[in-house]
Amino acid sequence: MLNNLIANALKYTPPGGQIDVAVSYLPGGPVVLEVADTGDGMSEAELRRLGPGAVMAEPLRRRSGGTGIGIPLVRTLAAAGGATLSIESELGRGTRASIAFPHDRVVPV
Repeated sequence: MLNNLIANALKYTPPGGQIDVAVSYLPGGPVVLEVADTGDGMSEAELRRLGPGAVMAEPLRRRSGGTGIGIPLVRTLAAAGGATLSIESELGRGTRASIAFPHDRVVPV
């Protein structure tokens, strides 16, 4: 899942842009994996098309040359692991994708 989110960030962020990968955890809270970039971003309409059961919006597939299954696949895999995927994006300003695993899925080491 993380590999796919990083690959997307690399694909949509032009040279000179920034990609941040972070993991956060507060005791008793969720573990959150996050990938944020300063790339192309997506419009509200494109974000709506990425909802559960969807494939990537056609304009994004054309820009990237991708198949459009990456984000839906990440969403499905996250759900299978008890996690949720959330995406925040603004056209021309970048995207932030987060996978949150609830506390009951955390294994202390």
